Amino acid sequence: MELGQADQNLCSVESKNTDLFKDLQSLKEELDESKNGEAELCEEEVAMLYEKLQFSTVQAALLEEKVTELLGLFESLETSSVEQRKMFDEEEASRIAELCALKQQLGVLEGENTDLKANLDAYLPVLLSLQNNAQPSIA
Repeated sequence: MELGQADQNLCSVESKNTDLFKDLQSLKEELDESKNGEAELCEEEVAMLYEKLQFSTVQAALLEEKVTELLGLFESLETSSVEQRKMFDEEEASRIAELCALKQQLGVLEGENTDLKANLDAYLPVLLSLQNNAQPSIA
């Protein structure tokens, strides 16, 4: 009887062994499927990140080009501003010099005018006297 029971135990162990082997195979298949699914997800994520990287690279290049363009424009405006300031300063100096010359000329003319008025005032009595003497007398 012991041999029969040993056979039965052996069959039971073999049955459990077969069940465990099937479970192991099933778990391996699940693991492989999980790995494949995870790998696909990783590949999709990598592809998406690569696409974002390319988009960001293009954006960076466009922004760099725009910044370079704006820097050129700024430098041009700065140069133009400096030149305009220089021209303004020169024009202002010229106008100030012209104003000083006109003020000086005004002073000279006012002096001449004063002299002429004084001369006229001196000759006025003489002219009036001559005018009175030149009129024919009605007598």
